[in-house]
Amino acid sequence: MRAVSVAVVGNLSLDLVDGGPPRVGGPPYYASQALAALAVPATVRVKCAPADRPAFEPAFRDVTIEWLPGTTTATYAFSYDGDARTMDVRALGDRWRPDDVVGSRSTARASSAPLARDRCASSLSPTSPSCATSPC
Repeated sequence: MRAVSVAVVGNLSLDLVDGGPPRVGGPPYYASQALAALAVPATVRVKCAPADRPAFEPAFRDVTIEWLPGTTTATYAFSYDGDARTMDVRALGDRWRPDDVVGSRSTARASSAPLARDRCASSLSPTSPSCATSPC
């Protein structure tokens, strides 16, 4: 069976859990970890504020990463009371536009995972539902 190359694009996030220090989050992070564990060739294209990039770099040692500068980094605060979770959106990352994706390395499959419904243009994937209607 031929290996499939995968591209993942999206915003990284800083997750603040129960008042603890910021930790790496966001769909591109979790997808990259799964793909690396499965030894699937992948390129991950991410956005975050340049000042936050050093906090993210160690988490991507095992994948090919393409960094795009953003003006902000998505930031979420989570707190728990038993089984009840409260989430506070502290900041949203930048919107993704078609030009942000064009030029990514050639791949057989691509995945985009917005953290908020308005974070990527509906024209990013003409063969699938628009990001604006995707569940988050």
